[in-house]
Amino acid sequence: MNPLLFLVAGVGALFLLRRPRAHPRANPPLRHRNPKLCEKDQRQLEAAQRLSEEFHGNQNQVWELEPHERHLSRFVVKAGSLQDFTYDPGRGSKKGDALYEHEAGDRGLLAPKAREKPLLVVDPKTRRPALVPNRSPMKLTERGFVG
Repeated sequence: MNPLLFLVAGVGALFLLRRPRAHPRANPPLRHRNPKLCEKDQRQLEAAQRLSEEFHGNQNQVWELEPHERHLSRFVVKAGSLQDFTYDPGRGSKKGDALYEHEAGDRGLLAPKAREKPLLVVDPKTRRPALVPNRSPMKLTERGFVG
């Protein structure tokens, strides 16, 4: 037998054994949603498309909410993003008897503004507006709303 053949086979085996491998989570399997919707979801989607057509003039403003965001319908119509809002804490609050304004994304003088703004959507079943939770970094602090 030729010793050169053993040397080449050994180097090839070492190369294959020592080759860096991707972590199993580096390329997770793609998740595909079944394109067929159940009858209830199909009706919700069609209602949301009709409302989007009525409000925006097209059907491309229909959003499907994540399962943890579904305190509304599965499909909602995006009305826009909340740029700012004014609120009154009420008479029983230590901050009462005043109106407070908050600009979405405002974190203070020296902090950079947040890019994500609260998402304002409309539920096609009730036609009532709602804010989608956890879509922005806004939180309530002792100073008021931040983020």
